[in-house]
Amino acid sequence: RMLWVNNLLLFWLCLLPFTTQFIGEQPTHPIPIVFYGTNLFFCALSFFALRWYARRADLFEDGDKMARAQGPHQSLAAIVLAGLSVVSAPLNAYLALICLVLIPVLYFLPQARHMAKKGA
Repeated sequence: RMLWVNNLLLFWLCLLPFTTQFIGEQPTHPIPIVFYGTNLFFCALSFFALRWYARRADLFEDGDKMARAQGPHQSLAAIVLAGLSVVSAPLNAYLALICLVLIPVLYFLPQARHMAKKGA
């Protein structure tokens, strides 16, 4: 099962260059934002399924406490933000873009805080 969930995630990740190019050509047009947001929505949904399965099957090592604890919360927030970007793109492109920019921030900030605590 883990292999199939991982393949699903990789499929959605393979589409990212195309949707990124599309949004790069017309960054404030709603249609590219909807495509990019939909792609990120399915990436986040697949990543949530992968983390959920790994947690349920107890595949995390003992040292991966942070990944085990924060994984589902980060993924759910990314799913919500990507969904909001798709819904808000026809209404306000800039609001949708802000939602899309916040998704990577969700994944990098907790890692940076964890690294800072380790170094101190």
